[in-house]
Amino acid sequence: MLVAGEFTLAVALLAGAGLAIHSFLNLQRVDLGVRTDHVLDFYLAIPDSRSKERERIVAYYHQILASMQSDRLREMRGMRQPAIGAQAWIAKRTCSRAC
Repeated sequence: MLVAGEFTLAVALLAGAGLAIHSFLNLQRVDLGVRTDHVLDFYLAIPDSRSKERERIVAYYHQILASMQSDRLREMRGMRQPAIGAQAWIAKRTCSRAC
């Protein structure tokens, strides 16, 4: 009787795990409505020489964004609008080191 109960529980857990994996794979195929094949993202660390105050960090990123909107960068073929975000979750990550 105990073996039958354990077997039933094991089958139920395997079925649940299979459904969870199937759902996860389906979520990865959802169309986000954004073309991610034309998105360039990168990580930009704040140099240690910079202040760690939030206002100064925000000003630093705004300065970088302003320089990205220069005429020279706008002339790059296909570039429409540079932006800065807290998380790069849209583009598929390929990284040769631990990201």
